Amino acid sequence: MNTIAHYIKSVADMVRQRGVLVSIRLIFHWIYYEYFFNIEDIADDVQTVREGGEFRIKYKGIQKRIRHVDEVEGRASLGTREILEFSDVSVKRCEGASMIKKDGYIFSPLDSAPFSNQSYVRAASNTNFDSDLTISTGYLIYEMHSAFGHWQTEILTQLRYIDIIKFQTEKIDIILAARKPGDNSIRWKLDWLEEIGIKPDYVLKNTAIGAERLFLPNFIPLNNYIRTYPHPSELRWVSKNLDNSTKCTANNCPRHLFVSRAGQGWRNIINLEQIKPLLQEFNFTVVRPETLSPKQQVNLFSNAKIVCGPAGSGLLRTTYTDDVTLLEIIPNSGSNNALLVLSNLLDFNYDYLEAEIIPNGRPKSRDQDLRVDSKSLRELFETYL
Repeated sequence: MNTIAHYIKSVADMVRQRGVLVSIRLIFHWIYYEYFFNIEDIADDVQTVREGGEFRIKYKGIQKRIRHVDEVEGRASLGTREILEFSDVSVKRCEGASMIKKDGYIFSPLDSAPFSNQSYVRAASNTNFDSDLTISTGYLIYEMHSAFGHWQTEILTQLRYIDIIKFQTEKIDIILAARKPGDNSIRWKLDWLEEIGIKPDYVLKNTAIGAERLFLPNFIPLNNYIRTYPHPSELRWVSKNLDNSTKCTANNCPRHLFVSRAGQGWRNIINLEQIKPLLQEFNFTVVRPETLSPKQQVNLFSNAKIVCGPAGSGLLRTTYTDDVTLLEIIPNSGSNNALLVLSNLLDFNYDYLEAEIIPNGRPKSRDQDLRVDSKSLRELFETYL
């Protein structure tokens, strides 16, 4: 019922904003692109650069089994990585998504979710794809979400295959299509690209770019909607290509990390000060990764043996190490399963601790603030330390 109500509200908002006739036309567009359109049908070529496969997701921790576990356990798929090639296209960022125009079609490179946030219906009705800039060959890096966790697992993994395309062309320009290209949201992404040895030639903002040839990696999300996930080799490639050359000492590379979300507006631990003596007892260093440079983050997490903290992108930095125990603090109302999946993909030890939710005004229950029970946290630490 919630889904039906959501669609009814979306249609009502569209009619109010655009009128009945335009809304009818856009709804027909939506039906066609959602149920009949296949991005591969208009591609000039599709290269399979890494086959997929299957793996099993299993929880091996000590906590009682809850929905958080039951919803995801079992067999899942590894996404097959393909590189699609298009000729004579225009690319533009449109209201939080990147869009491509070819032969009258306007579509999102997010072929697994082409109508994320209704990006198509907005773009199709009011976007000008004309451009004075045309490049010979481009490689498009794009994203569905702008959060760091998605950037780490869904965007940086797209870079692995640029070298394959370089062998097929004399020159290739890297195009970054960020959802939010403003200075504050794009700067850290450019820093991470630089850390992995990539400097985009173009960052899509308000103007379109024409390309005689455009190479596009297919999108492989780290979520549970279609139970298809990034290949472990791609996640490992990212961590191995990040620069961790800074020498590590016992003082600047602690082995036990507690990731704080104090700088975020949700999912904060409200009694962090009360549990700090417990963290100190078990030699945990409290860190806020977003305050550190990419190089500092890589070196900090690549040497960690135990990482604990609230559910969120901060814990996804455990991909930088080969051997870690990941202890996730989740709301007792439930959480998503990304970190449980990640631990299975990379063969980490994983467990979780439920915490009481404290309402903070956020619409989703999984984004409420948390109060951690110190006795339960001590039991968890004693189990794994």
